[in-house]
Amino acid sequence: MAAMAGPRRELSEEEKKAIRAVFDSFNTDGEVGQTGATLSLDEMKKAMLKVAPHIPDKDIQLIIDDIDENGDGQVDFNEFYSIMRKKLLGLEAEDDVLQAFALLDKDKNGFISPPELRHLLTSVGRNPLSQEEADELLHMADSDGDGLISYQEFFKWLSREAKE
Repeated sequence: MAAMAGPRRELSEEEKKAIRAVFDSFNTDGEVGQTGATLSLDEMKKAMLKVAPHIPDKDIQLIIDDIDENGDGQVDFNEFYSIMRKKLLGLEAEDDVLQAFALLDKDKNGFISPPELRHLLTSVGRNPLSQEEADELLHMADSDGDGLISYQEFFKWLSREAKE
């Protein structure tokens, strides 16, 4: 039986060219193909309106802020490429999980303690879980039974929950 390959970590040449073509199609001020080309709020708005006609300017600005790594208020090609690469390779969800895990890992030891997660599950949100429901989820998340939830266990648990 052959070993399963891990997730792809690199884009194909065709995907790289497609990202450049999409960026250039959004870029309407004559900077097409140039190294310093950027997408302004207006260019992003025009592009987004083609996909989601009723998206408010404030939401477009939030998207730009999320992509804009250097904080200049515009999206350059490297920033655009980075977010598109994550989306195409399915890495964005993993980044979100890692950020959530880091917030829950209070002592930064690479583990979440069940009492901390239980407290969160039973006290936060519109419909907090009961102690019994939280304990059941924690038992499922702690797959190796060591009493701690590692990043790998947390990611597997969230991935499994999302599929169900």
